[in-house]
Amino acid sequence: MFQTKHDLTEGEKKCLEAYEKEKSPQPRKNLIRLVRHINMLNPLPDENSWEYIFFDRQLSDEQVDFALKMKLRHPYTIPELAEREKMTIEDTADMVNDLCYIGLLEYCSAKDEEDKVVLPVFAPGSMESTVMTKERTDAYPETAPAFLNYVLDLQKKISGATFMGSALMRAIPVESAIADNPRKVSYEEVSYWLDKAGDSIGVAPCECRKLRRMVGEATADLEGEWCINLGNYAESCIRMGKARRLTRAEAEEKIKRAEELGYVHQLSNIDGPDHSIFICNCPWDTCMALRTSWWTSSPDLSKSNYTASVDPANCVACGGCVEVCPQNAVKLGEKLCTKKPIEIKSAEVASDFVFMPPRKWAGPSFLTERENVVPETGTAPCKTNCPAHIAVQGYLKMANEGRYRDALALIKKENPFPAMCGRVCARFCEQVCTRGDIDSPVAIDEVKKFIADLELNDENRYVPEKRFNEGKKVAVIGSGPAGLSAAYYLAVW
Repeated sequence: MFQTKHDLTEGEKKCLEAYEKEKSPQPRKNLIRLVRHINMLNPLPDENSWEYIFFDRQLSDEQVDFALKMKLRHPYTIPELAEREKMTIEDTADMVNDLCYIGLLEYCSAKDEEDKVVLPVFAPGSMESTVMTKERTDAYPETAPAFLNYVLDLQKKISGATFMGSALMRAIPVESAIADNPRKVSYEEVSYWLDKAGDSIGVAPCECRKLRRMVGEATADLEGEWCINLGNYAESCIRMGKARRLTRAEAEEKIKRAEELGYVHQLSNIDGPDHSIFICNCPWDTCMALRTSWWTSSPDLSKSNYTASVDPANCVACGGCVEVCPQNAVKLGEKLCTKKPIEIKSAEVASDFVFMPPRKWAGPSFLTERENVVPETGTAPCKTNCPAHIAVQGYLKMANEGRYRDALALIKKENPFPAMCGRVCARFCEQVCTRGDIDSPVAIDEVKKFIADLELNDENRYVPEKRFNEGKKVAVIGSGPAGLSAAYYLAVW
């Protein structure tokens, strides 16, 4: 039935069950014309197309026929539409409001202007606006697999023909990282977009996270309000109850928090680099654009114009960046000789103007089969041999520099009980310490115990910042090391 060439997951199939029972018995020719009208990149949709499935149960024939009389992306006032549709102004206003609530249309007027409405493209556009309304995604669960597979299938079509910066979405960097760059341009800065939006800023729940959860692909990240709407689009979303208004200061705080959590800023890019209707703040493993870029091994589709670099003065070789980097952009080497050559696998990815054929795509396995990201040869032997995988060489360097609180924080990322472990640990790290090949191993465990004891005697104890604080409680059964560790990491994360 469905046009996608890859297998659907069980979660996607479950979301489609109600639709298969209640779908239109015969293909709706007017709906086929409509999805063809609003879809610039799939010119020949039919009743099996994801965009058709997306709207089939949501739109009546009357609503479809109304939208078919509108030009794509052309602003209309209510009187202009009433004349065009041969309807009263009151009936036209009601129809427009209903379609804006659904998401097929958007109000495009500023706060003090006469109402204007536009028929946007399907994506990014009416597809996102539709799933922003929780009641509609709950009532029509087929929107989740339709959204996900439409984006994925679209990415497959354009991955070999789209170069960096010209995809439907475009990543921009953390602004503080480019503050001193003399070659930066305004549209690469988050502040530029907030300035441009003025007081027309809204925030809505993230569609990517919600739809991933609906099809059973949710990650450890929480859904939350992360989609920042801008300008007239924000006014439309706020008016329809899809978003709530933010002040400039609140928007900046939201952006700052997203950066602390490691999220990627992305802009809609269908009108080029100087116009966007929203700023997405997504983790790589839930974001539609980022995940589909990796699915097709074409990260240039999503990446920023900036390339990150490591400051050797601040690097303590803990390996944390290597472990979490979704783009496999950083590696860590031991610089040790081996008797046998060690092969370090690297993912093959496309660069600008390079086409990656389907046989080289990562496919759906890219989420789970990522052994190329952190090969054991890319970490120190002491870290590799540590059951908790603590960044030993990292906290030793910090301790050597007198940065004891920083060293403790690094240890507690993997071990919440360094004082206790400093007294009972079997010291697997010291067994493989390369200093032992010269004379004797570094007294790693003693350093850890020393750092922990300093904190025990400190008036201001180290308390890690909570990643999320949802005000919810979790019961942990058992108060041994495992139970306490579970409680600790649940509280922190």
